[in-house]
Amino acid sequence: MISGSSTATSATVEYGRLGVSSLPEIWLPTREYIEVMSEIRTHLSDELKHVPVVSKPIGNYVYTFENDWENGDFSIIGKSPIDKEWRRRR
Repeated sequence: MISGSSTATSATVEYGRLGVSSLPEIWLPTREYIEVMSEIRTHLSDELKHVPVVSKPIGNYVYTFENDWENGDFSIIGKSPIDKEWRRRR
């Protein structure tokens, strides 16, 4: 997974091999969806704009999304709560 400006791991590379259509999209409530999309469009680094699958901490969750920056399309494929251990590793 990728977060911030770190590099891709084998999990991200494997997702990239699977292709966009093979990963199911998750549903988010409208307000949460708007906040996540705004954060992605506003704060995604140039480096991450070309990575097919990105994980980004937003609020109290880490969201994983398929990234098609050139077409402006993002599909949320994962959402995990940020726990205390995760915060300590950052």
